[in-house]
Amino acid sequence: MQRSTFDGSSPSVPWGNVGVPEGLGDQYARLLQALFDNSTLPLSNVSGTNTITADVNPEIDAHGLVDNMAFRFVPQAINTGGVTLTITGTPEADILNADGSTLESGTLQPGTVYQIVYWSGDFILQGAVSAQASVQIEQWTFDNSGTWNKPAGTGNNRTVIVQMWGGGAGGSANAGGGGGAFVEASFLSQDVNSTEAIAIGAGGAVFTAGGNTSFGNRVFAFGGQPSSGGNPGPGGGPGPNGEYGSGENLWSGGAGGGNGLIGGAGVFGGGGGGGSISSTPSAGGDSVFGGNGGAGFASGSAPGGGGGSNAVGAKGKVVVSLI
Repeated sequence: MQRSTFDGSSPSVPWGNVGVPEGLGDQYARLLQALFDNSTLPLSNVSGTNTITADVNPEIDAHGLVDNMAFRFVPQAINTGGVTLTITGTPEADILNADGSTLESGTLQPGTVYQIVYWSGDFILQGAVSAQASVQIEQWTFDNSGTWNKPAGTGNNRTVIVQMWGGGAGGSANAGGGGGAFVEASFLSQDVNSTEAIAIGAGGAVFTAGGNTSFGNRVFAFGGQPSSGGNPGPGGGPGPNGEYGSGENLWSGGAGGGNGLIGGAGVFGGGGGGGSISSTPSAGGDSVFGGNGGAGFASGSAPGGGGGSNAVGAKGKVVVSLI
C-alpha cells in the first residue's frame, strides 16, 4: 500500500477545502502526512546479515525518508560488522549506534525487535548499543473469531495494544454500505485475563449491517450500516454507543455512496461502498489503513470495507500486540 495522502482538492474525499488561507482539506492532508512521517512502523521481509533489505507498509512516498521517521525490525542473522539497511524504494543507509559509531559484531541478534530512527542520512539504533536493551514485541492477527491467550510468565507491567475493525455493511439496490469503524485500545498486561474471546464482525449481506468486532467485553469496533431508501449507508462510528460516522474523522468508516454516487473514503476505518445508477457502478471509497469499499455491484475488501450496491461488505479484523 502506498504511503500517500489526499488533500482538499482530491476527488472522492469527504473533507474538501473550507476556509482560508489553508483549506480544511489541505490542513487535514498536512497533518496526516506529519502523522506518517513521525510514526513507528514495522519492517517486513527482512533479510541479510550486514547488508539488510526490508519492506514497509505503507510504502515510502515520493518525498522519501525524512528525519524522525522510525521503524521496528527483527534481524534474521547476527551481524558480523557494520550494517546498512535498504528499505524498498529508498537509498541504502548505515545503521549506527546512538553516538554515531559503527555497530560492532554481535550487536544485532535474530528474534529480537530493534527500533531505529532516520536522522541526517543514517538510521540511529535507539537506546543502549547492546542487544539486551531492545524491546521484545509479540503480535497476533485474527482474521476469524477465536481466543487470545496471554503468554505464560507475562509480567504485570507490559502493554497490550488491541487494534480492531468492525465489519462493513452490505449495499442496497442502488446505494453502497458503510465501512466498519476502527478502534485502538491499550491495557496493562495485569488488567487483561489469561484468555480473551475475540469476535470478528461479519461482513453484512445485501441490505444488512456489518457485525461488531470485540476483544472480550473490553472494547468494541462497530460495523457499518446499510443504506435506506437509496440514501448512503452510514459508516461505523468509534463512539461508545456506535454512533454512525461518515469518514469525517480518522476512526469512523466511510459512508456508502447514494444512488449513482461514489463511496466515502476512510483513514483507519473501512471505505464506504459505491452506489450505482441503472447498470453503471460508481467507485467505492478508499481507506488508508482499512479495507477499501467495493464499487457498485462489488464486495468490500477486508478489513471493514463496505459493499457496493447489491454486494456484501467485508469482515473485520483484530491485531493484538504485547510490548
